[in-house]
Amino acid sequence: MLVPSSLSSPSLAGGGVGLSSPAANPRNRPADSSVTDAAASLLSLYQVASLPATISLMEGAHRVAGIKRKRSPTADSPSNIVNLEKEYAQWISAHNRRCVAPASIKGKLERALNYAQQFLETGANPRWSTCHVTRNVEVLRHSDQALKQPLPSQLHPLLQQVGVATAIGQREAMEDRYLVTVLNIQINGKVLHVPLYGVFDGHRGEACATFLQKNIGPYLTRQLAQELSAIDDHDYAIFNILKRAFVELGAQYRREQPEASAGSTANIALIIKKHLWVANVGDSRAVMSVSRRPMALSVDAKPGNAFDRSVIKRRGVFRDRDANGRNARRAGKIGGWWLNMTRAVGYDEIQAPFNPRAKIVKYALKSNASNLLIIASDGLWSMASSSQVAKSVASASGDGRDCASIAQTLIRKALTLGSRDNISVIVAKVKPVEE
Repeated sequence: MLVPSSLSSPSLAGGGVGLSSPAANPRNRPADSSVTDAAASLLSLYQVASLPATISLMEGAHRVAGIKRKRSPTADSPSNIVNLEKEYAQWISAHNRRCVAPASIKGKLERALNYAQQFLETGANPRWSTCHVTRNVEVLRHSDQALKQPLPSQLHPLLQQVGVATAIGQREAMEDRYLVTVLNIQINGKVLHVPLYGVFDGHRGEACATFLQKNIGPYLTRQLAQELSAIDDHDYAIFNILKRAFVELGAQYRREQPEASAGSTANIALIIKKHLWVANVGDSRAVMSVSRRPMALSVDAKPGNAFDRSVIKRRGVFRDRDANGRNARRAGKIGGWWLNMTRAVGYDEIQAPFNPRAKIVKYALKSNASNLLIIASDGLWSMASSSQVAKSVASASGDGRDCASIAQTLIRKALTLGSRDNISVIVAKVKPVEE
């Protein structure tokens, strides 16, 4: 009997750069006064030339500062501005695909995991624990059909304990996509089985989310097979592959669908031997219950997040208030765009301000622990904190409920509490993969 190795949400409808040698991580220059002045000058130059503000504005500020130091009489000329724009484009492309040096990776991973724990209680809803889904049947009526996901009768043995539920909510169309599969990685004559879970929340349509759903698996299979066979430092290889994955796939998506305006978030989790790796772009989120203890595995990339806001401000493209004076702390203005996130896939790297590089977390799985992984789009997280959801899942699992039933209950509670968005939820019992 054939055993399906994966499942994914229904759809409506290249190759990467290798890690041939470890590259040094570029150091950030200090934002001295000359650079700060240059940032303001660069903004005015962009306005005069009607050029879009780019995500490399801080780098551009350094270049303008250099021009001013030379006192070039043509610093503000249109031709010089165009040349600067070309240089920025080249710099952005290289910067987004840069490799982090091996010596930096361990510290980055430790800081990322610790930093994520600060947000476990963010968005806590006092009504979550007392919400009874049976009290609001009308809200749920139109979502019942979507909640009943047609899962294959048999999955890969590594995916036996997984459940998925989705709901369109009160949107006109379903733009979320999800993926649950096992990658078979050929490494020096041996096969490494890598469970992969992912949620992709589309914006302006489902095209980009669908593209990521179809292409992330083949991309990772190809890259992991190539790099893990050639590089002894596997953490270096895996970290940089995940860092570049959505940069490369976003570029491929734009080449294949140049007229598409849709973008997407991406949150994926891979189990490679004894470690769980999570890569996040946007505001879909991953959290885990480890023996009933909540563990955050990603942080939403939002302008309201202090770290992301500080980065945006250094680039000179964040405003605390909009044109009408309203507080824009959550929906900051990024290079002329208003969107409640700072990282996304599928938009033009040069003209759009959203960073497609993923934030990476690594967690060591323990075989003697109860590990319950939850990945969901923001339709769920707008109604409850990571800690609340993780505790609910642990409690339901302790009562003997299966993962599919738990995923459905999470969506029903979010809808009952007022979520209007598309919602996709994956709940999986995970464990280390034996070699």
